[in-house]
Amino acid sequence: MHLVNGIPRGLQRFCKEILVAKLVKNENVLAIEGVQMTDEPGLCIVSEWMEHGDMHTYLRIMSSPTVLNLSLRGVVRGLNHLHSVEVVHGDLKSSNILIDSSGNPRLTDFGLSSVTRNDISANASTKNGRGTIRWRAPELLELSTKAKDEGKAKLPRPTKKSDTYSLAMVVIEISTGRHPFHPHMDEYVIILLARDSRPDKPVHPNFTPEMWSLTRRCWGNDPKERPDIPEVLEKLEPGAERIDRNNLWTLLNAVGSQISPKSGKRSNTNH
Repeated sequence: MHLVNGIPRGLQRFCKEILVAKLVKNENVLAIEGVQMTDEPGLCIVSEWMEHGDMHTYLRIMSSPTVLNLSLRGVVRGLNHLHSVEVVHGDLKSSNILIDSSGNPRLTDFGLSSVTRNDISANASTKNGRGTIRWRAPELLELSTKAKDEGKAKLPRPTKKSDTYSLAMVVIEISTGRHPFHPHMDEYVIILLARDSRPDKPVHPNFTPEMWSLTRRCWGNDPKERPDIPEVLEKLEPGAERIDRNNLWTLLNAVGSQISPKSGKRSNTNH
């Protein structure tokens, strides 16, 4: 077990994730109320109860065009807010989008999220190798040449651009009511991705040629060519209000300084 100032490093990372999540206040991001200590699995995140469950289940019941449009816009608003305060979600998919009693989507599960500023993110993220293949950007599935040469199995960190890719797959889910690459098994999805294949265009009355063009840009192979989330939001809601992040950045930097000690000895203790 790795210790920093006598505190397990994994626990420090977990606490930082919770503090950052509590500071991200937005109607399309699920608020964290606290943490509960239990015997199994040990630590549980406490949040508001979401009456309608996850988005995939909700859309199978409520499939009207209006619901679909509102759901997509809410997801993009939530993701735009996260990115505006330099938080990468890292595991965006319909099962991590919960629906409240008003039908409002809330982004949740920041198990793979990280704060992108270097002064805060050094120890803030959990392991990067997890996640679901159907929603993860291709660049996150490949080991770097350096990692291969050194025999390390660490995958690249999620980024804002990889969130953009995942959003495109969520668009497919919202428009079809099915997971991306349905009905293929995960093993075959890997083959499809290696061939640069993507899901077919959804057959839906509200899925316009403009939306198809935007979706294809979002899942492009080159991360640099993908649009930023503010641009996506602007396409969906021209003139949408932007977020002033200065006050929140002050809090985020405070979290970084409080959770990551500037001094102290590191020791390794084996269990």
